[in-house]
Amino acid sequence: MLKSIPAALKKLHYSPKVSPQYSPYKHTPIIYGKKGAQQMASNNHSQYLPKSDIKYMQSVAGTFLYNARALNYTMLPALNEISSTQAKPTKYTQEECQQIMDYAATYPNVYVRYHASDMVLTIDSDAAYLVLPNARSRIAGYFQLNDNPQRVSHPDVNRVILIECKALRHVVSSAAEAETAGVFHNT
Repeated sequence: MLKSIPAALKKLHYSPKVSPQYSPYKHTPIIYGKKGAQQMASNNHSQYLPKSDIKYMQSVAGTFLYNARALNYTMLPALNEISSTQAKPTKYTQEECQQIMDYAATYPNVYVRYHASDMVLTIDSDAAYLVLPNARSRIAGYFQLNDNPQRVSHPDVNRVILIECKALRHVVSSAAEAETAGVFHNT
């Protein structure tokens, strides 16, 4: 999608700024106390723009939405803010649209690179037959990401993603059935 951002900016009649914009979203300064909350509420609800500008705000949000969902995920919070106020845009919404266009002009060719990983999810499953009251059994699962599933010596703490340990709700009739229930639950 190399030419999509320049084409979108041209369609929106964007005039480039001299300085680049490195953030798609306005920075909210930290203001402690009750006064800060009141100031932020008043900034977001300034005077409404005329109806002629509504179509333009919707066009900005719609134009960059596909690109943001497909490639440039950093634009999504700003587009969410714009789209939530695009029905009744304010001066603040107009500034947000300008900032996201400036950001898109600064980064016109964003790409996502995927790398193949040699990590494999391995699960060690175990069951203990008739160890709980009322003839119940316990199952356990040890989920880890391994770079070599054949070499599972001692469990490496950094690779563990989940450890499951729970009692079976039903009564099983043999140790093999408990093991089967444990494997079924863990998968």
